[in-house]
Amino acid sequence: MKNNIGVMQGRLLPKYKNLYQAHPVNYWKEEFDIAKEIGLNCIEFILDFDSIKHNPLLREDGIFEINKVVNRTCVKVKTVCADYFIEAPLHSENIKTSEYSQKVF
Repeated sequence: MKNNIGVMQGRLLPKYKNLYQAHPVNYWKEEFDIAKEIGLNCIEFILDFDSIKHNPLLREDGIFEINKVVNRTCVKVKTVCADYFIEAPLHSENIKTSEYSQKVF
């Protein structure tokens, strides 16, 4: 029997700053526990513009935190929705924005 793959769009947590499509700063780890509890084996991280400095994807200790919760829950992160680049595109006419976005990428 093949593995059934379910896809869900949205958050398993309450909105962050009244947005579903936003990284839930300070409570993102809870989403892994909920995913495990309901039988999901992976979630997608969001890299958004407004909270980029708080996103664990861009911090060395954050990657350690992510790996720790992945190992504990067996819920993996396989994809990242990089909404950041909608607000700060790599090809921005603003040189500083473009350079910083390239660094983020």
